[in-house]
Amino acid sequence: MRKVLSRAVQRIVRQEMPPEAIFQTLSAVIVIRTVIEKLLSSGHTLLYDPVNHYGGLVGDLHMYFSWVVIFLSMSLPVALFLKVPYRDALKLTLVGFCITLCVPLIDYAVTWGKGDEIRYFRNFDSFFYNYVNIFNPFAAMQGVTFGVRVEVLTLFFGSFLFAWQGLGRGLVRSFLLALTLYSLVYFFGYILPIHKLIGLDLMAMGAESTTAIDGAQSLFFAYLAPFLICLAGIALVLWHQDRGAARVIGALLYPSRLLFYLWLLGFGFLFTAQQAGTLPRIFNRPDLFKWFCAACSILLLFIYAKLINDLHDQAIDRISNRQRPLVAGAIGEAQAQGLATVFLTLSAVLAIPVERDFFYCWLFIWGLSYLYSTPPFRLRRFWPVSHLTLTFVGGGVFMAGACIAKPNDFYAIWKAKEALVYLLAAFFLLSHIKDLKDIEGDRAAGVFNPFGAVNPRGLTLIVIAAFLTMAFFAAAGLGVSAAATAAGTVVCAAIALFLTLRTPQPAGLDRLFGIAFCFVMVLSGAWLYHFLG
Repeated sequence: MRKVLSRAVQRIVRQEMPPEAIFQTLSAVIVIRTVIEKLLSSGHTLLYDPVNHYGGLVGDLHMYFSWVVIFLSMSLPVALFLKVPYRDALKLTLVGFCITLCVPLIDYAVTWGKGDEIRYFRNFDSFFYNYVNIFNPFAAMQGVTFGVRVEVLTLFFGSFLFAWQGLGRGLVRSFLLALTLYSLVYFFGYILPIHKLIGLDLMAMGAESTTAIDGAQSLFFAYLAPFLICLAGIALVLWHQDRGAARVIGALLYPSRLLFYLWLLGFGFLFTAQQAGTLPRIFNRPDLFKWFCAACSILLLFIYAKLINDLHDQAIDRISNRQRPLVAGAIGEAQAQGLATVFLTLSAVLAIPVERDFFYCWLFIWGLSYLYSTPPFRLRRFWPVSHLTLTFVGGGVFMAGACIAKPNDFYAIWKAKEALVYLLAAFFLLSHIKDLKDIEGDRAAGVFNPFGAVNPRGLTLIVIAAFLTMAFFAAAGLGVSAAATAAGTVVCAAIALFLTLRTPQPAGLDRLFGIAFCFVMVLSGAWLYHFLG
């Protein structure tokens, strides 16, 4: 047995599986399992709702997303206990994950064609009994189908044998891996009472929402925290195993523009709630879950946009940004393209359950990001169209936050539209700061860079002065205290002047993003205090 399992493990590990191939295979398995389960479970219908199309779609995405989270959570102990590279852990987990296809078939067979139904547990009444007796064929159990018991049994003993015999790991380590995987899968069945234990009754909090939330959305949101925990765990594993991969993650999450996009998402949400008269009632758990899900979607979409931009900016980055993952050789072009596809798909999966209108804004942001970075248009080459495109991206993120607070007619209720024009103008001006580090690379690639045509320090001061002016007018139009606005403007201008004059190289002036972000956070705090104080 040892030789057979060892050969099987080595064959799996040696198999060439880029990230997108693993993700697409996982998606295929999930889709096939879902269709079989719907068709063969009790009732034998595909559960299509001819009235609530959106709710049905969110319900299907909940099933897909839950399996993705379970898969990622299983891959972490596989990497840690077996001490294999995380890419190999994904391969091994994917092979074991395919057992899930058999569950609805087994349930259909043992019930003689009636089918069974897999449901979440709503309380902890059966938690310890089921945990101890799930492998006991003589113990009657409620809520756990026979197919699920076979699946968990196979997972437990299969992982144990693969670790012990296939990879030659110790008996105790192999047993702990099997027990951890079993416990993880088991706990997901109790994800609703686990949330209730920390004060989040997901299925009962819909009445708190000012924008309405249904059961399908609540179930989807139950997996947000586990998803983020998985991502953090993956980042830690990669940091421990491969510092190069960790540096790639750091580069993709570089916070300069990302912080502004998240701010626009949050301010659009709060501003629209204030205009709709739902501030501060909008600070309720279901609506904050929506915003948090939206923020995760925007984060993943931002990473996608960074990857595709880096793919087509290599000629510039070889001169101006040699630390970027692609030009530094940390990842290849095919891998970057594959990861971009993965992040885009996950971003879309997170976007749809937030709100139908949010997904429309998401499509708007994606379209602009694609045109900005990729041929044949690649608008990034043409000033000022490039910066106008980034401004519209920012406007799309603002609208995305707005439609969470007031779906469908958020634009119609906005009263201070002229202040929003000033806000977008400020964002347009600030977007120029990113060009300071690309002066030489843009010149070599034949891309017009305004900082390369004139004195970069002088133009930086003009841009910052114009940005502060537009921000001042926007704050005044939004009702921010004039004293707070003036004080913030003076402090920001003084710091920007000092940095501009003392920074040796123009590329170092991108630190002005941080100063500008602190400035808008101060103004946002003053605005919020004005309406809540």
